[in-house]
Amino acid sequence: MRILYFAWLREKAGIAEETISLPQTVTTVAELIEWQQQRGEGFAEAFADTAVVKVAVNQEHVG
Repeated sequence: MRILYFAWLREKAGIAEETISLPQTVTTVAELIEWQQQRGEGFAEAFADTAVVKVAVNQEHVG
Protein backbone atom coordinates (compact mmCIF):
# COMPACT_ATOMS: atom_id res chain seq x y z
CA MET A 1 0.00 0.00 0.00
CA ARG A 2 1.30 3.44 -0.88
CA ILE A 3 0.60 6.11 1.73
CA LEU A 4 1.13 9.84 1.18
CA TYR A 5 1.30 12.21 4.14
CA PHE A 6 0.45 15.90 3.83
CA ALA A 7 0.85 19.03 5.97
CA TRP A 8 1.15 18.44 9.72
CA LEU A 9 0.80 14.64 9.34
CA ARG A 10 3.97 14.72 7.24
CA GLU A 11 5.72 16.91 9.81
CA LYS A 12 4.73 14.74 12.79
CA ALA A 13 5.39 11.39 11.07
CA GLY A 14 8.64 12.71 9.60
CA ILE A 15 7.94 11.17 6.20
CA ALA A 16 6.22 12.36 3.02
CA GLU A 17 5.29 8.96 1.61
CA GLU A 18 5.96 5.28 2.04
CA THR A 19 5.03 1.90 0.64
CA ILE A 20 4.07 -0.59 3.34
CA SER A 21 2.66 -4.06 3.77
CA LEU A 22 -0.12 -4.11 6.31
CA PRO A 23 -0.91 -6.96 8.67
CA GLN A 24 -3.86 -9.04 7.46
CA THR A 25 -5.82 -7.84 10.49
CA VAL A 26 -5.89 -4.27 9.11
CA THR A 27 -8.89 -4.15 6.77
CA THR A 28 -10.56 -0.77 7.47
CA VAL A 29 -9.49 2.87 7.60
CA ALA A 30 -10.10 2.88 11.36
CA GLU A 31 -7.81 -0.15 11.78
CA LEU A 32 -5.18 1.51 9.58
CA ILE A 33 -5.20 4.62 11.76
CA GLU A 34 -4.99 2.51 14.93
CA TRP A 35 -2.08 0.58 13.46
CA GLN A 36 -0.36 3.85 12.48
CA GLN A 37 -0.72 5.16 16.04
CA GLN A 38 1.34 2.21 17.29
CA ARG A 39 4.29 2.82 14.95
CA GLY A 40 6.10 5.29 17.16
CA GLU A 41 5.85 8.64 18.88
CA GLY A 42 5.64 10.74 15.70
CA PHE A 43 2.89 8.58 14.25
CA ALA A 44 1.04 8.46 17.57
CA GLU A 45 1.09 12.25 17.71
CA ALA A 46 0.11 12.64 14.05
CA PHE A 47 -2.89 10.33 14.36
CA ALA A 48 -3.94 11.29 17.90
CA ASP A 49 -6.92 13.40 16.80
CA THR A 50 -8.66 11.21 14.25
CA ALA A 51 -11.39 13.81 13.73
CA VAL A 52 -8.97 15.91 11.68
CA VAL A 53 -7.37 13.06 9.70
CA LYS A 54 -8.67 12.88 6.13
CA VAL A 55 -8.22 9.69 4.13
CA ALA A 56 -8.49 9.05 0.40
CA VAL A 57 -8.40 5.67 -1.31
CA ASN A 58 -7.53 5.85 -4.99
CA GLN A 59 -8.07 9.64 -4.79
CA GLU A 60 -11.60 9.31 -3.35
CA HIS A 61 -12.24 10.61 0.16
CA VAL A 62 -13.44 7.95 2.59
CA GLY A 63 -14.57 7.69 6.25
